[in-house]
Order: sequence, then structure tokens, then C-alpha cells
Amino acid sequence: MKKKADGHLVYSPSDLVRYLASPFASWMDRYYLENPEAVTPDEDTEDQRLIAEAGQQHEQTVLNELKASSAGLIEIPTHDVAAARSQTLAAIMAKAPVIYQATLHSGQFAGFADFLMLDHAQRYQVWDTKLARSPKPYFAVQLCCYADMLVDMIGGQVSDRFGIILGTKERIEFRLEDFVHYYRHIKKSFLAMQERFTGRLSDRPEPLPRADHYEWTSHAQEFFKQRDHLVQVAGVTVGQIKKLNKAGIATMAQLAQAGGRTVPKLSQDIMEKLVGQARLQCATLADRTKNPDAPPRYEALPHRGINGEQVGLGALPPDDPADVFFDMEGYPLAPGGLEYLFGVCVWNHQTRSYEFKDWWAHDRDEEKRAFEWFIDWVFAQWKTHPRMHIYHYADYEVSAVRRLSTRHDTRQDEVDELLRNEVFVDLYQIVRQGIRVGEDTYSIKMVERLYRPKRDTQVATAADSIVQYSRWIESKQSGDWNKSPILRAIRQYNEDDCYSTAQLSEWLRQVARHLNIPPMSRPAATETAEPQELPPEVIARQDTIKHLRQRGDNLALVLADLADFHRREQKPIWWRMFDRAAAMPEERRDDPGCIESIVADGPCMMDKRSLIQGYRFDPSQECKLAEGDSVRFTHNLDATFALSEIDATVGWLKLKIGKKSLDTKCDGAFPQQGALLADEYVNPAPIPEALTAVATAHLSGQLHAPVEALLARRPPAKTMQAAGEPTIEAAIRIGRTMSGGCLVIQGPPGTGKTYAASRVITALLAAGKSIGIASNSHKAVVNLLIACGEAAQESGTTLQGIKVGGEPDERFFANNPGVQHVANSSDARGAYKGGVVGGTAWLFSRPEWGSVLDYLFIDEAGQVSLANAVAMARCAKNLVLLGDQMQLEQPIQGSHPGEAGLSALQYALKDTQTSGPDLPVFHAVVPPDYGLFLGESRRMHPSVCRFISESIYEGRLYSHPNCARQRIELIPGRNRLITQENGIVFSPVEHDGNIQQSDEEAERVRAIYDELVGRSFTTKDGITRPLILEDFLFIAPYNAQVRALKTSLPQGARIGSVDKFQGQEAAVCILTLCSSYAEYGSRGLAFILDRNRINVAISRAQCLAVVVADPRIAGSIPRSIEEMMLISLFCNVADYSGVS
Repeated sequence: MKKKADGHLVYSPSDLVRYLASPFASWMDRYYLENPEAVTPDEDTEDQRLIAEAGQQHEQTVLNELKASSAGLIEIPTHDVAAARSQTLAAIMAKAPVIYQATLHSGQFAGFADFLMLDHAQRYQVWDTKLARSPKPYFAVQLCCYADMLVDMIGGQVSDRFGIILGTKERIEFRLEDFVHYYRHIKKSFLAMQERFTGRLSDRPEPLPRADHYEWTSHAQEFFKQRDHLVQVAGVTVGQIKKLNKAGIATMAQLAQAGGRTVPKLSQDIMEKLVGQARLQCATLADRTKNPDAPPRYEALPHRGINGEQVGLGALPPDDPADVFFDMEGYPLAPGGLEYLFGVCVWNHQTRSYEFKDWWAHDRDEEKRAFEWFIDWVFAQWKTHPRMHIYHYADYEVSAVRRLSTRHDTRQDEVDELLRNEVFVDLYQIVRQGIRVGEDTYSIKMVERLYRPKRDTQVATAADSIVQYSRWIESKQSGDWNKSPILRAIRQYNEDDCYSTAQLSEWLRQVARHLNIPPMSRPAATETAEPQELPPEVIARQDTIKHLRQRGDNLALVLADLADFHRREQKPIWWRMFDRAAAMPEERRDDPGCIESIVADGPCMMDKRSLIQGYRFDPSQECKLAEGDSVRFTHNLDATFALSEIDATVGWLKLKIGKKSLDTKCDGAFPQQGALLADEYVNPAPIPEALTAVATAHLSGQLHAPVEALLARRPPAKTMQAAGEPTIEAAIRIGRTMSGGCLVIQGPPGTGKTYAASRVITALLAAGKSIGIASNSHKAVVNLLIACGEAAQESGTTLQGIKVGGEPDERFFANNPGVQHVANSSDARGAYKGGVVGGTAWLFSRPEWGSVLDYLFIDEAGQVSLANAVAMARCAKNLVLLGDQMQLEQPIQGSHPGEAGLSALQYALKDTQTSGPDLPVFHAVVPPDYGLFLGESRRMHPSVCRFISESIYEGRLYSHPNCARQRIELIPGRNRLITQENGIVFSPVEHDGNIQQSDEEAERVRAIYDELVGRSFTTKDGITRPLILEDFLFIAPYNAQVRALKTSLPQGARIGSVDKFQGQEAAVCILTLCSSYAEYGSRGLAFILDRNRINVAISRAQCLAVVVADPRIAGSIPRSIEEMMLISLFCNVADYSGVS
């Protein structure tokens, strides 16, 4: 930010970056520019100066390399800005291949781009050098600004992509379209703030909590302190602050005195916790006015849960001389995250002091080695000292250990044994459930003031360690902590955290002893215990994996990663069960896999040999549990109950259990109250055994041909689609000539994927071929079978074959008497006499189906794991993948090595040229030399289709001409909410305090429906008729909002989540996002703005798509480059409103 001689301000892309991180800091920059004597910014640290120098060195290195490799590179001198602009334009006109320090300007913005480079289409592309190892959100804002200025200067000669040259020398490109809408929103907001600038400090914006305020950090802290701001209350959320403010509670002191008060949309138990927290913090502050080093006030909480279970201080195990105190440092900004430091301290009985051990990693391979060294060491310690525990603070360490064991496919058995024997103990959970502390956070740095002086290490928090590690990357210092001041400071912080964890455990025991709270008795593993013997099939699988890795070719490595997919995938299910059991009640309320605070309702009833008990619960909590699910109580994970009935709308359910189980596992009585969690385990057999068989075949040189074609990404024909050849005809031609191939057919919304697939299947059946139809769900399989039946009838034949498993669809079987329903997979092979067979992976992975079929069609292949696809593929001589990787994704549970966690379609359409390690990039559209793309939508009006095409499908999707006929009549004087006949409409509703349900948005949805119903609607066939209830789809991300819509809308309305409506369509689709700005719950912003879900939701609309949402979401601060893309898509929806 600079002021010209005429008084006008000139802004740079960096000013936008600072505004993005902190509007407060941006405002203070302007104030300091206008009043340099009035305020003093914080001083730069030595690290910041080192990083700036390293950044300049990196830029110079890249420049030197480009000079050596690019003849004609032009370097623009920047000392005379006017001359530099002229020279930049001259270089552009001369088509210089590379321009360094191009001087760009547009309106109030100006700046120097690191590089402009000509792309393959002879268009200039903006490139920037960054020392980081991975792209960060603000990079995109900077580069969008440079590209924006370049477009204004030279018009349409600018590339639709920009690039970043990272500190690793890796080059990464991004689509401008994926970020430009968010950039425009930020730029507009920034300029509006500058326009409103008064120069009065009282008008500066409130600092964002926990943001980076640059050199104005101390001023932000003082701002909160002077106002006694509620943000200082430990654990308070932005949404809770808004609710408290609305109730007239604006300061921490006021909150401390608010005991007994009720606040709308804030549960009473949360209110009581916040009041108690504020009271202790105010008392602590009062103590520290007299003695700045005074310890915080604290109070103990009950050590027994509602069912008598030990919690808080009561859950602390006895100490052991061999106890280990563990802390990790991670760098989440690297692609996939990097765990770079494992630190422990243990008591040395000879020196009578704690001894520190550490293992370091600076890349993925080193991460694997460091993890193995740590696990080997700690596992040996535990085997020698079976009563010891591994203490850590917060769940980061255990989550990372779990993730690393599956990501690197190593030490899984050791980690499982440690977890199963409850060797890890999270002291954060002990503290949060056992005591309340008068500090503004429950970080160990603040809690430790209960038992030791305030620390003065250079790195003081986990966030500091992330910043410092980033600075280490950019500083180019040695990777040896002995030679790097930055790493030495991080190590000192980690070591201090380990020591503090040890001291905390002792202090907690002292408090427990003082209160006469006994330690929890946990069974110890005996030194002589035999290791758990692995099943023969697991041993065989591990042996196969070992030989595949030794073989080392690309296909062998992929198969090695896939072979243990299901074992890795099951682990998070068990881990999540224990995490939910240990979670705080407010966390479970926000978890759709739980039901918190159920209370028995009436006596239990007999049902044959089982007992049934009714319960009531608060229906406002999000709940995805359904009738027939298995559940467990959080305080007693031994007993499994059947959820025999549930009505989440009114908050009522029934649990069923056998009398014998109730007697042995619940002392003969149903719990009177408690919390439920889902039992999500599904037995994957026989799929893992099929995977092992496929992998073993590769070792003997007999890999099944379609599996090889899929894994090698090999097209099934030289000419995939000839010029002018209809896609269905191309698919039939290729299908008939396939021999051990894999055909990919991508069908975006409304393009007739099911229709096309059924016609291809019918043609192959007519040629005497045997066809398998598979998907993740029986519903998807039946949907394609229905289309095949219709296609067969059109061709004058009848569909023959079997449908295996699932509930029989009576209408389908009535219309297709040649298809038989077979209930059990074990009976299917004997019943199959040819034609078509429909089922899931549990059918086609069975050994008796090996090479039986000519073709296997996998529908919704974007939701089917690659592992399941490979396991099924051995049943057929050819494989066809149907789906769209840009719609709903597969529900992956765990972390997997390499590409093993991808869906079949993601794997097939991975862009191997631009993907980086842990940063996969997928083709939005299947390449024309690899697969077939159904590019014509027969559903969406062009104005709806254009948005979907540009945002999701790189402009390759278009509407059938008849779709342009679709319109909804506008009535003069009655178009209050909807003012266009078709297209995208954004309906803004500002609201606060909502996460999973917004009554404000539900009211708006009803108002839109009332305004439109009965209007004249012209279909794509040219027929005009009134809109009726069936012409509307109402979509919400959360079940709580679905219930609110059901209450608000007429009975019979089609209301549900995105998943429910995939494949359906309606004249009008109304999507309500329901979350207030900055209140996105445990699933975060990425859930409500999920790109694939937005695609599916909007593309249901034939004529009009309406998005109802809080418009302030557009100003959310992204935590990652991926999240910025999602917010940009939201901004695009808002901007697109009214475009036709």
C-alpha cells in the first residue's frame, strides 16, 4: 500500500493477502500509512528477515535457471515504474517466452509479477515463486490479482491457468476459474473497507479471533483485553458469542454473573459451562492484578458419569515407573500433512531425572522411518513394563499414530495392540472432564501454570511450531536440529511439552488423592502373554504383499497397497467408536452417528426372547441413525442393541436386545439414561480374499486382463470416438471388440448415463454375451436393471437373468418375469443360466464367479473403491466403469498408502502428469483418447447447465436444444423473491446461531415455494402447465434442516439430502445450506460447500435452481487451497444469480 504524490492510494496483491488474513491488520496498515507517528507496529523477528532473504534467493535461483534454458527471456528493470510498464507491454507484444518482473496495473492496483510465461496456446500465464513446499490459500489470491491486472492490460491473450514454483522446484498449475470468484469477493470487500476508512481508531474492525494479525498482533490482543471481550473465554465459539451478544451479554464479566439465565439457541448445559469458565477466569485475572504469577483458579468436576462410569479424575490410571510422556509436532500445510517430530520423555532411575528421546522426519520416507523407530521403541518398552502407559495431551498424537500405521502400511499390529490395551492415555480428556481451569485456553502451556511457572521458550504453542517449521523450510537451514536454530527451538518446545505432560500427570494424581478419588484399575498385559495369532488368510495376504513389494513394478506396488485395503478401512470404524465414547457430550450432539442424552420412557417390554425399551431424546440434534441399525451405549461398549424403531423428528426410539445378552452384559437391566453411538462394522468377506487372489495371480504372471487394463490406465480401443459418431454407438462398437479391456464412460448430470449403459448392455446381450451389473448399493443396481428391462422391451426382447441380494423390487420383477430374485449370494452361481446378473461386491468377489461373465458393468464407479472394483473384476473378461467422479464420492474411512484410497473412477481419471505426491489431481472430464464423455444434458436449461459446465466440467457440458424451452412464467407485481424465468437464483438470508438447522432459511424456502407453485411452467417438450408440488425438490445438508423443511412445507413434498436425490430431477430445485456464517459444526465448511454435492444439488434442476444461504459465507477465511476453491464456488453461485 502506497500513497502517490497526488494523494491517491495504490494497492498491491499483497495488500489483499493481508486483508484476507486479518481485516484488522489491513485497516491498521492504512492507519499507519496516514498516521506514522500515532502507532507503533510490532518489530519483525530475525526469522522473518531470514525468510525474506531466502525468498529472494529462491526467486533468483529460478530466474537463473530460466535464463539458462529460455532463450529470449526479458528482465524488466523496476526502478522507473512508468518505463517498466512500457517495457512490459513491448515484451508482451514481442511474444517474449518469459518476462521477469512484469510491471502490471489496473485501476487502483499495481504490482510486479515474478514471471509471465507463454503457454502452449501462446497465451501468457502468471507464475510466482514461493519457498513453501505446498500451495497455500493466499498464493491463489495474489496470482488471481496479477492475472486480473494482466487481462485489463492486454485483453484475451491471458491463460486460464496460473502457476506456482515451490521451494522444492515443483511446478503446480491451477485453473483461474476455481479461485477468481473468491478473489473478486475479497477485492470488492477490501476496496469497500478502504472507501469507508475514517482514520478514527474507534472505527477499526474487530480483530478476528485466533487470526494472524502480522505486526499488529499486540494491538489485537490489547483490543480484546480492553473490551473484556467474550473471545477470551476458553472454548467459546463465534456462534456462541453471537448468541450471548443478542442476549445482552457482551463481556466476560457479564457472562460470569449470568448464572441461571437462559439464552436462545444455546443449551442450558453449555451455558452453565461457559458461565463457570468465565467466573474462574475473572477470579484468576483478579488474583493476577495483585500477583502476575498467580496460578489459575480451578475447580474439580464430578468423577462419575450418569451411569456410574469413571470419568475425569476417576479415569486416571495408577502411575508406573516406566510411564512414557509423548508429544508430536506436525506440519499440516504439507500435502497430506507431515509428522516431523516424535518426542518422548521417560524417567531415568540412574540419573533420577527425565530423559528425552526424539525422532525426526522432513519428507514422507523419513516420516515412515521415524514412525517405525518410535513404535518399535515404545512397543518394546510396553512389553517389558506391561503396566506402563503412554501419556499425551489432546487427541493429535493418537490420531496421527493411527493414520501413519495405515498410510505407510506398517506397524499396524503393534499399534492395534497398544490401542486395544488402552496404553495411550489422553490427559486433555482427563483435564476437560475432571477440572475447570481459569485460563483462556486449555492448551498445556496455560494449564501447566497450575503446577509450574510460565514457560519462556521461543516456541510456545502448537501454532507457533507450525509457523516456525514453515520458516525453517523457507530459511533453507540444515535438517539437523543441532545445526538449525529454528529446529533447535522447536525441539526445545517439544521436550518441554513432554516434561510438562509428566508433571501434569503427577499434579492430577495429587488432586485426585486429595479428593479421595481412586485411580481407574486397568488390566495390564502380562509379560508372558502370547501375541495374538493372525488368521491364516491375513498371514497369506501379508506374504503376498511382501512379494509384490519385492517385485516392485508399478502394478505390483498398486496391488500391494490395495491388498490390505479392507483391514485398514475397518480400523477407523473401531477407533471412531472409542473416540465417540470418550467425547464430550456437546461433541456427540454434533455427531450424526450419535444420539446424546437419551432417557428411558416407560417400562421395558418382552418380545419373544428379546426385551424392548423405549427412550426419548432431544430431536434438535443431528441424527443419521435409522431403524435396523446396531448401536451401543457410550458407557458400556460390550453390549450391542438393535434400533428397532426411531422417530428423529419427535425424539423417540426403541432398543431391542436378547434377554441373555441383557443379563450378562448389562446386569439384567436397560440403562435408564446415556448416549448411543452407531455400530458401523460391516464384514467385508469375501472381498479381501478376492483381492489376495488377484494380487497372487500377478506374481505368477497371470493378472486378470481387465484388472491390468484398469491399473495401467490403458484405453480399450485405438479410436475411442470417431468424428460425428454418437457416444452410445461408440460404446457399443468398443464393447463388441473389447478383449480384456476396461472402458470408462463418464456421464455428468442429466446426460442419460443410465439410458446409454442400458442400451449398450442390451446390444451385448443380443450378441449372446453374459453381463454383470454391480454398484455399492442394491438400489443403484436395480435402477440400471430397470432401464435394461425397458431397453429390452423396446428391442422386442425380454430381460433374462438374476438379481442377487437386497429386498426384491416387486414392480421390477413383475415387469421383467425373465429375471429371478436370489436372496443369498451362495445360491446365485447355481441359479444363473445366462443373461444379466445384478449384485454388489459381496457377490462378484466370490471365487465361483471367476471369469464366468463376458462383461462387468460397475455403476456409480466414482463411489466404488478401487479395491472393490479390482476384487470384482476377476469375474469377467471385460470391465466397464460408469459414473462421474465430479458427483458424490466414495465414503472412504481410513488413510491408505499410494492410490489405494481412491475410487475406481478417480484412479482411472487421475491426471498422472500434474498430480504430486499426496496431492492427486483428477481430470474433470475423461480424456477423449481414454474414455467416452456424455456431454449433452437432456435435463438442464442452458443457463443452469452453463454454470455446471464452467464450474465443474471445464466448459465441456452443454444442453440439448429443447432444454432451452423450459421457463417459469413471471407475473408482474408478484415476483418478490424469484425474478427470472430460469437459471440460478441466490436467495440471501443472514442469520446467526445456526449450524444444522435454520428456521430463517426454512421460512424463505416456503416463501419461494408459495411464490412459484401454480405458475405456468413450459417443459422441454413445449408443453405448458401449472407447477405442482411434485415439480419441486428441496435439498438440505443436514437431517435437522430436512425435518424443519418437513414441518414448513406441504405434506408429500420431496425433501431430503443430496445423497437421496442423486439421479432424480425436478423443474425447480431449492438447496438450503442452513449454517450461519462462521458456524459450520464439526464437519466444517467443507461439508456444506462440498463441490461434488453442490454439483449434484444444482444439477437436479431442469429449469430453476435456487440456493438459499447466509451470504456472509462468501467472506469465510479458507484454511487450505481446497477450501478456497469451495468458497469460490459459493461466490460463483451468488454472482451467477440473474445470469441467463
